[in-house]
Amino acid sequence: MRGVDKLSYDFGKINAGLKKDRLGKAVKQLAKNIERVMLGTMPIDRVGEGKDPVIFPVIVVHDALYSAPGLNYWVHYWMEEELDKVKRTIGKDTYDRVKQYPVTVLEIDSLILYQQHLRRGELDLVGLLKGFHAEVQYGKRGFLTAMEADTYARKSVLPFAKFVADEVHRRKLVIDQRHIEAILIKYGIRQK
Repeated sequence: MRGVDKLSYDFGKINAGLKKDRLGKAVKQLAKNIERVMLGTMPIDRVGEGKDPVIFPVIVVHDALYSAPGLNYWVHYWMEEELDKVKRTIGKDTYDRVKQYPVTVLEIDSLILYQQHLRRGELDLVGLLKGFHAEVQYGKRGFLTAMEADTYARKSVLPFAKFVADEVHRRKLVIDQRHIEAILIKYGIRQK
């Protein structure tokens, strides 16, 4: 996406640029892979053999730009459009046999920053994904008051990276930065 468009403050240009750029392509690729899982043509882990698969679609990004408030909200609706096409192609019955969660835009920095907590089981990625979507509740309707609608609007733009940071803070987990120091030293960004 051109820098001029990014800085234009024109939501239509920015939305169109992101949708036709890498992020939009990632959504289409993810929807195609979800279709393959639903049709049984995707080679998948056999760990849960005999259990119905549950899909947690995740797009891992490397730029904090993709953790902008509201972006996951729009990606969710782009994914919904693609999944509607999948449902029409493979049929509602086949589509509905597989449980799936909404798409999550996950910044790689979150995985790097909290990798020690994930390894030790202090954080559970699947639990975080479930918690994030319980919080943002994309598609919620039927608000009884303007305050309820306003609260939902603020929650629905929450980026996953912020949700995880808030969860780490809520649990009072201390971030061990030694692995970050090791990465910086390894790539010559910092001296020993």
